[in-house]
Amino acid sequence: MLLILVFQCVQEKHHQQEILKNFSKVYDIMKNDYYLKEQVWINKSLEYDSLKNKTLHLESNHENKCHKKIEIYSEFLQNKGLICEGHWSCYGVKCYHFTKKQEKWEGCKKTCQDNGLSLLKINDEDEQAFLKQQACKNNYWIGLSYDECERKWKWVDSDTSSAIHLPIMMSPARGHCVFLSATREVAIECNNSYNCICEKRL
Repeated sequence: MLLILVFQCVQEKHHQQEILKNFSKVYDIMKNDYYLKEQVWINKSLEYDSLKNKTLHLESNHENKCHKKIEIYSEFLQNKGLICEGHWSCYGVKCYHFTKKQEKWEGCKKTCQDNGLSLLKINDEDEQAFLKQQACKNNYWIGLSYDECERKWKWVDSDTSSAIHLPIMMSPARGHCVFLSATREVAIECNNSYNCICEKRL
């Protein structure tokens, strides 16, 4: 009888130990699950804060650009000269003035400079496509010309590293200045008269 009681006690103890072991496993699983959920929540919070900051930064940049565009428009609307004729358009970090008056290449360069602008320099293909859409049926002088002394094409600021490389720059110069139309860029003699595209960085 005593042996039976001892055996039952041992079995009962073993059973209780198994129950405790199972409870411990369940607790560990719940603890890990809670930890994982907490990490997910922390990551989501950080992601939200990051997106919020990026959004605020973009909104701030957009607002600053809008203010800058308004300043540019206001500045040149106050000018009583010919620069006010034509139309303005902005793309990316630049605003462009498309003049109505037709001039020789040097005349366009001077008109732009006299009004605190510069003759157009095309930086990439996206900008090029945008400007061709704006050109409609007109031809516009751009700030690219052929330097006879150096025997190469140069932009008005002489910097070629940040500018697009146009196909005409690969061929011998048929003309010394370049105009842009809705479909192409053409090298021609600089004493022809066309409209101008002046630019201003924001």
